[in-house]
Parts: sequence; structure tokens; C-alpha cells
Amino acid sequence: MKNISNKYHVDKLCIIVTLVMWMPLLTLGQVYYDTIAWIWVNDNTFHAADGNLFTNKNEFNIFLETNHVVYYEQALPFAKNPELLKIHEIRLNSQGSIDYLYYSLTSNYPEVFDNLSRFSLPDTTLYVYNPADHMWNLTLNDPNQWL
Repeated sequence: MKNISNKYHVDKLCIIVTLVMWMPLLTLGQVYYDTIAWIWVNDNTFHAADGNLFTNKNEFNIFLETNHVVYYEQALPFAKNPELLKIHEIRLNSQGSIDYLYYSLTSNYPEVFDNLSRFSLPDTTLYVYNPADHMWNLTLNDPNQWL
């Protein structure tokens, strides 16, 4: 009997050690992007530029840096639709605020920036259609005739 309890204790200890070892890897994979937004840029001179600068406008680059912007890129550079080419993704560091940035952009550059879409995590899980749902609805009316 003592052998069985020791084996159980060793197995339990092995599982606990394995979970503790994997826990840091699992928690690093959970990243929430609460400082991401997409904004519509109506002026081509304010579009994102290649390289280390956000745009080709130095004044606007300084404005973005002071508002804690760390990423400013065109979201869909491959798009054929001109309206989709206007969409730019903005990411802020942890000190930044999307609300304050949008207010600053629209007040300082009212004709350039007009629409904002925030990144949001869904509150609920959306389920896809299940063919068995139709069969369930048929059984509600008459459980004897579902086929």
C-alpha cells in the first residue's frame, strides 16, 4: 500500500512541477492591445512613410512622439480602394491615451483626421451556425417527427 501512495505522490508532484514550469510561458502569451486604434487620414502628405520616421512631416512626427505614439503605419497598403488606403493603425505606449490623441489630432488637424475605430476585445463568444440547431427546432414543435 505504501508503494502505491508514494507513486501517487510522485506523479502528483511531477504534474505540479510541470505546471509551474509552463505557467510563465502561458502568461507571456496573453497580450491585450488596449492602446490600438485605426484612424482615417484624408491628406496624402500625412500618410505613413518608410523608415524610422512616422511621416515626412517633421512637425507631425514630433506631435506623435509627444503623444506617446510608438507605431503609425498604413493598415492596408495593398488595397485597391482609395478609402481603405486612408486607414492608418496607431499604437501607443502604456502612458498614452487614445481619447486624448484623437481629440488632439482632430483639433490640431481638423481636415486631415476624421474617423476613429478602437480595438476592442469581444465580451462574448460568438458561435457559428450548427446544423443540429435546425433539428432541435423541429423537435420543439413535434418530438415524434424530426426526420
